[in-house]
Amino acid sequence: MSAFFIFIKLSFFKSVTEYWISQNEDGYYLTRSKDSMTQDFETSEALFENGTIDGKHLSVIYPDIDW
Repeated sequence: MSAFFIFIKLSFFKSVTEYWISQNEDGYYLTRSKDSMTQDFETSEALFENGTIDGKHLSVIYPDIDW
């Protein structure tokens, strides 16, 4: 039996900086495009609650993101 994984990438902008949220079999990632600075998390909930952009949690700045 083989495993099937779906890899997801979602890009968005905060101010003029592009970011990516991605997921693979190893976890969830929040990456800044310009320098590939990446934060990694075990769950999507952890990414949303603990991921930060400019020192602010993603869960707080979510309404200000340009999707």
